[in-house]
Amino acid sequence: MSTHDRKHEAHESADSDVDTSKELDPREEADIRRQIALEVQEFEQGMEG
Repeated sequence: MSTHDRKHEAHESADSDVDTSKELDPREEADIRRQIALEVQEFEQGMEG
């Protein structure tokens, strides 16, 4: 599986991850969300370029 596939998959499963991450610290969760958003952005830019 390529890195691009993993990044895309992370984007796809973002909604379901929220349910399982309720034990996380809110700041930690925000950090993870930001990280996923960044990876998705990079992935989409890679698709365009």
